[in-house]
Amino acid sequence: MSVTCQSVCCLVLLSIAVVSLPGLTPAIPLQEKEEAAIVEFAKNAVVQALNYSQGDRQSLIDAQDAFTPDGWREFMKRMEGWLDSKVLL
Repeated sequence: MSVTCQSVCCLVLLSIAVVSLPGLTPAIPLQEKEEAAIVEFAKNAVVQALNYSQGDRQSLIDAQDAFTPDGWREFMKRMEGWLDSKVLL
């Protein structure tokens, strides 16, 4: 093993050890109420994004607020073939 490869291996092992230290992990896990709010937000975003009215561009665009810009681009890319030309304008 070369010195460079050996150094990289040591760095990786050190990184793993540091990340696994208990003091560096979040002290307080998400409370059940916070988790429930996150799940509820995600459910509503999915329903709004997939429950648009056919041919009604605005009903689809309204769902965009629940996405990050990258998330919206990825979602729209996956919708190719499912959207009619009126929605894509």
